[in-house]
Amino acid sequence: MSSEAFSILYIRSQFHAMERQFALPEIVHGDWMFDMSAGCVRFEHEGEKRAVPVQILGTESEKTGTWLWAWANGMSQIPDAMLRDSRLLEQYGKTNDVPELTETSFDTEVATGHQLAMVAVSLLGAPGYYRCPYEGGAMFVILADPTLNPPPERPFLRMATSLGSILSSIDIVKQRWAVESWFQHYDAQVEAVDNTLIATHANGDVLTVEFDAEERIVGLNTSMKGEAPEA
Repeated sequence: MSSEAFSILYIRSQFHAMERQFALPEIVHGDWMFDMSAGCVRFEHEGEKRAVPVQILGTESEKTGTWLWAWANGMSQIPDAMLRDSRLLEQYGKTNDVPELTETSFDTEVATGHQLAMVAVSLLGAPGYYRCPYEGGAMFVILADPTLNPPPERPFLRMATSLGSILSSIDIVKQRWAVESWFQHYDAQVEAVDNTLIATHANGDVLTVEFDAEERIVGLNTSMKGEAPEA
């Protein structure tokens, strides 16, 4: 079972991290090869090739059902340059008392690689993450090339169009928390009116999200600058 501190981090990371994952280009979902000497993962999809710099987050063992942070993995001789992000998370965990970010290894019933990677994407503002499977487990890496997934010009529009896919792919219990955190990533001005959040972006776009008593989304309306509000 996760600590309360990590559970809150995870909930607040979900919309933002999943939005980033859905926006990754197709090549990141193609064939891959890890190149530790170059500090990258080499992707290939339909003839297109791209070497993406990465930070190693950690590994998940299917045999033991445990997670091991990259900064604690001395046997793999990971270059220091590829441990920067995992160490930043460790320091964040020490400062904010989040045991999942400071304990070297723990059972995946406490937190899975996907959950840890989503928190990492949100806290670090990373373009996304990738799961590199191998026999008996998987390595999780943070994609470290900001040009791979630049911030959208119209973030509210992207959220509105990706919301359905996000909600169908992951169970978000406290959706209001996740939405509030997502707005913070884009420096939106937010007004709370009862069960409704009205967010205004610097570009003039407005996104209104309505929640039920259990803080689940029941309505969403967008008003893009220069366009008539949605019905």
